[in-house]
This record gives sequence, C-alpha cells and structure tokens, in this order.
Amino acid sequence: MVTASAGTLTATSVTGIPSGTNLILTITTPGCSTRVVTVPAASCEVCQRPTLTVGIPECDANNSTYSVTFYSNVANITASAGTVSGSRVTGIPLGTSVTITANNGANCAQSLTVSPPANCPGSGGCTYPRLTVGQPVCSGSTWSVSFTTDIGIISVNAGTVSGNTVLNIPVGTNLTVTATNALCVSSVNVASPVNCNVPCANSPISISGPLCETNGAGTYRIHYIVNPGTVVTASAGTLTATSVTGIPSGTNLILTITTPGCSTRVVTVPAASCEVCQRPTLTVGIPECDANNSTYSVTFYSNVANITASAGTVSGSRVTGIPLGTSVTITANNGANCAQSLTVSPPANCPGSGGCTYPRLTVGQPVCSGSTWSVSFTTDIGIISVNAGTVSGNTVLNIPVGTNLTVTATNALCVSSVNVASPVNCNVPCANSPISISGPVCETNGAGTYRIHYIVNPGTVVTASAGTLTATSVTGIPSGTNLILTITTPGCSTR
Repeated sequence: MVTASAGTLTATSVTGIPSGTNLILTITTPGCSTRVVTVPAASCEVCQRPTLTVGIPECDANNSTYSVTFYSNVANITASAGTVSGSRVTGIPLGTSVTITANNGANCAQSLTVSPPANCPGSGGCTYPRLTVGQPVCSGSTWSVSFTTDIGIISVNAGTVSGNTVLNIPVGTNLTVTATNALCVSSVNVASPVNCNVPCANSPISISGPLCETNGAGTYRIHYIVNPGTVVTASAGTLTATSVTGIPSGTNLILTITTPGCSTRVVTVPAASCEVCQRPTLTVGIPECDANNSTYSVTFYSNVANITASAGTVSGSRVTGIPLGTSVTITANNGANCAQSLTVSPPANCPGSGGCTYPRLTVGQPVCSGSTWSVSFTTDIGIISVNAGTVSGNTVLNIPVGTNLTVTATNALCVSSVNVASPVNCNVPCANSPISISGPVCETNGAGTYRIHYIVNPGTVVTASAGTLTATSVTGIPSGTNLILTITTPGCSTR
C-alpha cells in the first residue's frame, strides 16, 4: 500500500503536487518493513494565462472576407484563419469562425473565438455591432467576462447580464455573447476557465472596448471587471472601478494590472477613431402671430440643412403654425448625437394685448470662452433683460458654463424671449460653433438696408457676401438680399 503526503494518488502516479512541496511516500508491504521515501520538490512555474480581448467583426473592402480586432498583454498571437497584422486579423474567409490565441509559453495560452458575419455587406443595409469580449475572470465556482457593444441587443446562453458584464457563469459552462442588430449579428465564444483555484493561473482582469463615446467630444471608453486586490492604472482618460472614459481619439490606452504575488500585466488597447461633434451654428427668434391669431411662427437660420422643430411646421427659414401657449425648440442636426437646440417662448396673446408689437428678438447659440460663454442678440424694440451674464451692446457675456440663459425683450405687454442651454465640451477644439449670430434687423437710416450682429472666437475669420463687414457686425445689407457668411477656424470645418 502506498500513501502520499500531497497531490492526488492513483494506482500508478501522484499528480497535482504543489511546486516547492516535497512529497513523502509511505510504502507498506505485509511482512516487510515500512518504507518512507521523500521525493524532493520540483520547481514548476504556474501558467499565468494571458489577458485577451477580441471582437469588432468587420467586412473587408472585397466583401468576401472579414477582419476582427484583438489586444493582449502578450505579443505572441496566432489565429486559426486570416492574417495577424498589428492589432487585427484580416482576410478571414466569410463563413469561417476565427479563434485567436494569446500564447504565454508552452501549454499556457488563452483563446477566444469570433463568429463570422453572415453576409458582407450586412443584409438589408444593416450594420454589424462592434462587439468586444474579454477572457474569463474566475470567482470561486463561477466566472465572468466584460463585454461592450455600440449597437444591438445582447443575449447570452449562460450567466446573467449586468451592465457591461456577464456574471455567475458556472465553471465548466462555455459562453456565447451575441449582439443582434436586425439581420446583422456579432458573436464571441468564450470557453470556461480551468484552474480557478490556482492563484495567478487566470487573468485577474477582463477588458472590453474600445467604444466611441456619444458626448461628441471625440473620445472613447473601455470597460473592465477585475478580481479583488488587483490594482489597475491607466495612461489616459478617467479611471473608475469598472471603466476608463474620456480617452482621446487616436490615443492608445495602456493599462497596467498589478495583482500581489502574480506577474504584472501591461495591456495596450488600440485607439478608437472618434469624430468630434462640430455642433451647428444656429440663430432663432422673431416670434410673430400668424394670420389666424391662434398660432405663431418663428425664424431660424443655420449652417446645416437638417432642422427639426418640437411644434409647428418647418418651411424654408421659418417654423409656422405653432400653437399659442406652446414653446418651440428648434434643433439643427449635424449627425448622430451632434445637435444644437434653442427654444423660443410663445407670444402671450395674438394680437398683442393693448395693440403692442412683439419685439423681433433673435439670439444665436453659445460661443465658449474658457469657463464662461456668450451669445449675440439683436432686437428692434423692447428692453433687454437676462437671467445670467452681463449685457454689453448686442452681446450677453460672462455666463458661467453650466448656467442656462434666457434673453427677454419687453415692449409693454408684448414679451419675446429665447432660452439658450449652456454649452458642453468647451475644452474640445471645434466642438462648438466659433460664432454666434443675431439679426436681421432693419436699419433706421432710411436706406432700405438691414444689419446683423455677431461675436466670434479669436482666430476665426468671417467673410460676408454683401454689406460692410466689421469685427462685430455686417451693416448696409440691401433689403431682399440674403447674406452669406463664411466662417473659417483653423483645424475645424468651414461653416
């Protein structure tokens, strides 16, 4: 009979003996002396499986192959199909899944599998979700992964979805994470971890992303989950317990992951390319009673053609048929999550009470100036009042960022007002309009001309198609002649 002081004893072997631990075998044979043998310990390294994230299946230009993205803390990456190049595997045949493997020495690897797009391009013009999934993180008898997607409905075959995590997956159960956007489906398969009871054997972190943020600032984010006691540092952005946000577009993110007693891991997340939302230039105002005296109209102009209104009908440069008593928010759109809105309050009565005339008040969108912002306004009549900032000529300036503004022009019982929300991303170049414009208003010189006013950021150049251009206005514009302003700011789109 043989007994062993450690490991798992079988009829012919003892396995699973911890590195550095001597094995004591006791051998007993009836009628013979008992023998005790001490086997000197072997020194065996724990396989510290790599950190690995994969996903973002995209059709290649030829529409007969596709590519996926990956990143890891190790450089030795192989793929079951396609060609590994940088942080991508390209040229994978449609219909073929690709298994990406990060290798950290002999018999020490982490693999994840990405399913192929069904068709290239997506059927019916759909877009494939930019799904990314990280490798497993152990938690006792269960495990979890981090995932991120830009679009699509997430489904899993095991575990529970909570935010950007799939958790409570039983050890021994494999996972498929799927993001579905109409007929476009992206999915990643993750095998259950092994050796969850062995310190350092599995990655202490699961990372997903990158994903462009929808705040228009030209930044991206990543998500992660981490084992207790592990410390994460980030080379850029804002680090929280579960994510890094506000990472500048085009900047790789370097994560350093430190777990006591284990090797330090360094993961470079390839940068996302995220456009800065260049919010449109927009001016609104001139509330006027319609002929039926039960609705009213307002005027607007912008550098973009995609204009919507919360009430009434958009027609040319006016919104008409807005019910009395209803404010109207006019929005200029410059792409997804990239818009500028201004709100005009309704006339109290139509016609004006006591025969008064409503001021032809116009207000432009905000212009940032450090921690404050300003707007240009113009009115033909009425006393101007504001709830914030300082009125100087045709400008309201020194409004604190975060404070909304209401500009009011009062002419007896006739009041016109425009509400302007505080700008965001004032520290992001090109994110906000460099100019705020107000007008038109007829000049009082009897020459049949009109003028507009504006304020502009330093370095921005304005040209005008008619009239006389000054640093703050264009005057002497002939009646009936549209004015075309061209606004050029270095590094930004011309408006």
